Amino acid sequence: MFEPWVGSDYADRGNIIGGARLLVLGEAHYDANSEIGDGRPELTRDGPKLYPR
Repeated sequence: MFEPWVGSDYADRGNIIGGARLLVLGEAHYDANSEIGDGRPELTRDGPKLYPR
């Protein structure tokens, strides 16, 4: 199971989709430093921190 990333504008009426809550799911992660089958549920949540706006 993964831990979702929730942005600061999530469910805010002023966001680009009028406050609608939207889940975009496409889980495919590649980490050269991890063994095959190594569980890293935080990878989905921490990924956007690598590419701030």
